[in-house]
Amino acid sequence: MTKEITGALKEWQFARLNTIEFIKSIGNEGLREELPRLGLDTFCKHFQEMINVQQAYVDAIRTGVMSFENVQENDAFDGNASVEELINEMETLDSELEQLIADTDYSFEIIWDEGERKTISNHLCALSTHEIFHIGQLVGFCYACGFNLPEAIIEFWGLSPQE
Repeated sequence: MTKEITGALKEWQFARLNTIEFIKSIGNEGLREELPRLGLDTFCKHFQEMINVQQAYVDAIRTGVMSFENVQENDAFDGNASVEELINEMETLDSELEQLIADTDYSFEIIWDEGERKTISNHLCALSTHEIFHIGQLVGFCYACGFNLPEAIIEFWGLSPQE
């Protein structure tokens, strides 16, 4: 594995750590809290969407082509998963992702939209960006709606404590 791939994988692992900390901190009740966003209107639905998108990224490493064809619309998620179910799904996908990367030639490229070719490092960066985008939204919802921010998220990002 190259230095770039190793670095991109570490960034992904940090992004995922944020998500896991959020899930653990809010618990099963918090997963059902309503958020002011169409489609992804609960914490749980955000996490389900993140899993769904990660599956597309994993499939792209397997096939060499990035496709969002099997990514569901935002209003398709049921929001009924538990903390344990979400974390188990994420850990399973993370293991699969890491194994695929370990087994893939470092020069492998994934074909994206309009024939753009992305390296594994670029691909992982895009996945990390998606994950952190959601974390940012969830932080904003916590501040705006008065939900408690996970202590780990406050620490990781140097956020202001909530009053």
